Amino acid sequence: MKKTTQKGSGVSAVWKGSLLALVLTAGFCALGAALILSGTLPQSGLPICGGVCVFLAMLSGSIAVGKSDRRLLWMLLSCALYLAVILLVHLAFIPGGFRNSLWLAAPAILAVLTAFLMTCRRKRGVQPRRR
Repeated sequence: MKKTTQKGSGVSAVWKGSLLALVLTAGFCALGAALILSGTLPQSGLPICGGVCVFLAMLSGSIAVGKSDRRLLWMLLSCALYLAVILLVHLAFIPGGFRNSLWLAAPAILAVLTAFLMTCRRKRGVQPRRR
C-alpha cells in the first residue's frame, strides 16, 4: 500500500501568511518608530519607512504561503486579506479617512510578485533545448 499525503489547505496558508505579515508589520513599524524617535531617521522618511515595513512583512508572509500549489493565487489572496485588515485598522483608529493608507498596496503587491519569482522553480524533467 502506498502512503498518501494530503497537501495543506490553501485557505490555512492564506491565514498563516496574513497573520505572519501583520505581526511582522507591527514589529517592523515599532523598529521604524524607534529609529525615528532616536533621530537616526528623519521624520520626513516616515512614508518610506512604512513602505519598507509593509514590503518586508508581506514578502515573508508570501514566502510562508508559497509552499503550496497555486502559489500566486494564495499569495494574492493573503495580500488582499492583509490589506483589508490594514485598511480596517486604519479606519478604526486614525481619523481622516483612508486616502493615506492606499499607498501601502503598492509595496505589498510588489512583495507578492517578488516572493512568487523567488519561489518559482522549473518543473522536474524539463530540460532546455539543445541546438
